[in-house]
Amino acid sequence: MSSILTRFKEAIVGRHGSVAFPEGNKQEQVYPEPDFQSMTQLLLGDPDVAASIEFIAYVAVGNGFETTMNPEYKELSGGKTAKEIVDQKCKDFGFDELMPEMAVDVIGFGNSFIWKGNAAKFKTCTRILPYYVQKAVFEKGKLSQLFMRSVWGSANIGGAELVWLSSNHVGLDYLGVGVLQGLLTSYQGRPCFAKIKATVQKAMADQIENFSAYCEAWVFEGVPDKDVATYNTKVQTLKKGGRITTNRPASIVRSIPERMRGLDFYVETLWNTFYLAVKTPYPKLVLGGSFTEASANAAIAIGESRTTALRRYLKRVSETQFFDKWVEEAGLDPVQAQVKLHWRLLRMPDMSVLMSVLTKLVELGTLKAPEMRNILIDMGLPLTNEQVVPEAPSTAAATKVNPAPDQPQLSAEKKHEVTPRVY
Repeated sequence: MSSILTRFKEAIVGRHGSVAFPEGNKQEQVYPEPDFQSMTQLLLGDPDVAASIEFIAYVAVGNGFETTMNPEYKELSGGKTAKEIVDQKCKDFGFDELMPEMAVDVIGFGNSFIWKGNAAKFKTCTRILPYYVQKAVFEKGKLSQLFMRSVWGSANIGGAELVWLSSNHVGLDYLGVGVLQGLLTSYQGRPCFAKIKATVQKAMADQIENFSAYCEAWVFEGVPDKDVATYNTKVQTLKKGGRITTNRPASIVRSIPERMRGLDFYVETLWNTFYLAVKTPYPKLVLGGSFTEASANAAIAIGESRTTALRRYLKRVSETQFFDKWVEEAGLDPVQAQVKLHWRLLRMPDMSVLMSVLTKLVELGTLKAPEMRNILIDMGLPLTNEQVVPEAPSTAAATKVNPAPDQPQLSAEKKHEVTPRVY
């Protein structure tokens, strides 16, 4: 590298000349070490950030989930199917309650750490708050150690005892990047965006405090200079509504300054950037703004794409890192069992329209009855996955006896009333 730089200088000024190059600026680290403590402080201190992250998480997973399995896999463990084993584990570990917490951690911190309690088998499913994580060590692209510090002391957990969820990786040996880290990362000498936003909010609060109340000048005419400080001390101790009595001429002059304007554009630009940073239009949709109905619908659709991607990721990780492991621990085959997670419908479709479409598909032969049954189960109807096999018709029922030509066709209810004809 030095020889290239030398040749570059020689090409500009020759071997005997001189040239002044600007000193190299120290480049900031593109991917700083995650500071989960500062991220937690931002999450708790900025209600806009917390509301945005929780909105994405709860829209994505708030409706809960259901599980299904391959109906052709009949093996049991302790009298339970693979689906029943997974459902029981979800109940024992509180997995349904854990899912929103994992979603919040993945969106906000870029990482979620779940402690299994054992390297070989799930003993627990405990969320490790990112706040306690001090450092993560990687070996060959895999998380090998997690160092933590809390009020109970320091500890480290091996990667084999963890289920690690992450998003937005930068390389193999780094943790994921969440919304909070983007707000806390400075760039080219510019303070981090969270600090800029907090500074502007503080300035706005200071402006209201300073300019919403009038200023007063208390004038005590003829008071000696040496007594002015004494008078000032007594005036400063007066509470609102207090009165003062004096035997010297005095007056009160009030000054009410006008509110400074002209920064609306800058504040709006700052807030719009914030909406992009938190990756959801939720604050602007709720608080109002320049959205038209069309742009609001477009913003909602964009936000839905974010939640769709999060649901897909959590579904895949839940099936591979949790469900399959639980089935394998029970001695069953997770590949054949195929226990799957299905999100409940966010919105129930119009039943009259849906049933007419499904009925038509069945008539056309493109949708089979078992498939329609599964659709109805996914919609929440209290049906079972068991396929009812119709009984084979008896020989007597299968043999059709036609009546005599002069004998009318009778219903089953009327047959017992017919008097046999004598020939």
